[in-house]
Amino acid sequence: MQIKQLEESLQTSLFARDHKSLQLTETGRMVMDYAETIFRTGDELLAMLDNRKEGPFREKLRVGSAATLSRNFQLHFLRPVIEDTAVEVVIQSAALPELLNRLSEHQLDLVLTNRKIQRRVGWSRWHVSMTCLSPFTP
Repeated sequence: MQIKQLEESLQTSLFARDHKSLQLTETGRMVMDYAETIFRTGDELLAMLDNRKEGPFREKLRVGSAATLSRNFQLHFLRPVIEDTAVEVVIQSAALPELLNRLSEHQLDLVLTNRKIQRRVGWSRWHVSMTCLSPFTP
């Protein structure tokens, strides 16, 4: 009954019904992905609140790093913030276009890359600069 009510409120079918089984439709998979993200975010919020009770609050810095960027360079470049006990550093590696999409969706705070960033519409508010030259960088 609740599934039917949800489908009616969203005005779309989330499941393909076959006799007594249900299979997620493409829209259903998309809704499920969003729901999982919402629940995961809720879990992170609860964990953060629990951590505040146990000790000092830690800021989180979400760093995206191009898959082609040396891990040694990343750790060397980020060492000062990694060593700061008040900051939790989360490093995600992916292809540059994916990282830039995550940055534009506020899923990342910073992107490290060894490739030049081409300016695009909607990216004008970004600050792009060369911060370091390293023997690790091609």
